[in-house]
Amino acid sequence: MDPYQSVRIKRRLRRFFCRKGRALIFAMNHGFEHGPTDFKEHCEHVDPRIIIRKVIRAGIDGVMMLPGLARIAGNDVKPERGLMIKLTSRTNLRPKEEQLLQSQLAFVEDAVKLGADVIAATIYWGSPRRCCDSPVR
Repeated sequence: MDPYQSVRIKRRLRRFFCRKGRALIFAMNHGFEHGPTDFKEHCEHVDPRIIIRKVIRAGIDGVMMLPGLARIAGNDVKPERGLMIKLTSRTNLRPKEEQLLQSQLAFVEDAVKLGADVIAATIYWGSPRRCCDSPVR
């Protein structure tokens, strides 16, 4: 094992767990998962940068976002806050029987390039759609 690995992991996790081992993480994946139905037509919250700035000011410890959002608003997550990149997601825009299907949106290497401290993926245990519909490399 790399002797520096535990130091790197502790430093990354410390961004999230600033509150005596507790973390408040804002999940920013609703736009992809729910589609445009969650937003009013000219709502300021369509702009992810506005949302991120507000939740950072509110004092969250970290943000979980999809890779595309990280490319748009990742710079608004302050360096002392945690950045979690979600590698998979589902969407309500699919037909009902396929809405729980997770699609792979990025790879670990992509999350590293985006400056992620940690990664996330969703699996619906017991669902026939628990696996991704794209090949894993």
